[in-house]
Amino acid sequence: MLKKKTIAVVVPSYNEGKQIGKVIDTMPEFVDRIVIVNDKSTDDTEAVVKKYIENDKSEVRDLNHKKEIAPNGFNQAEIIAE
Repeated sequence: MLKKKTIAVVVPSYNEGKQIGKVIDTMPEFVDRIVIVNDKSTDDTEAVVKKYIENDKSEVRDLNHKKEIAPNGFNQAEIIAE
């Protein structure tokens, strides 16, 4: 049923550096793309996500905001996920 579908998961994050790796690692195999929306975190969230991107982990993509814009960030993430 899912063979011809592409599934993208958008994950909002704010200061989730300690948890975001676990979120990415436990994503089900049928998820084709993970978009992390980083809403101006002040911890190492961005660095952790970039490490996963460099290792090409399950098509991980990031969207880093320089200011807090959560609702608009989800709209931008939808475009990236397509």
